[in-house]
Amino acid sequence: MEGLDKVLSELKAQGRNLNQLTTLANMGKVTILRGDALADKYEAICGQLCHLLREVN
Repeated sequence: MEGLDKVLSELKAQGRNLNQLTTLANMGKVTILRGDALADKYEAICGQLCHLLREVN
């Protein structure tokens, strides 16, 4: 699917950023407001992408 590589690359980058924020929050260096909501939205996007890929294949 055209453009999928860019989408996956961006999604991976966002996942890395989320992991870095989580690590910093666990170390007490930052405070994340609504972090659970952020993680839930990221999970939903990943799920929608998986569903889309199953439909295309």
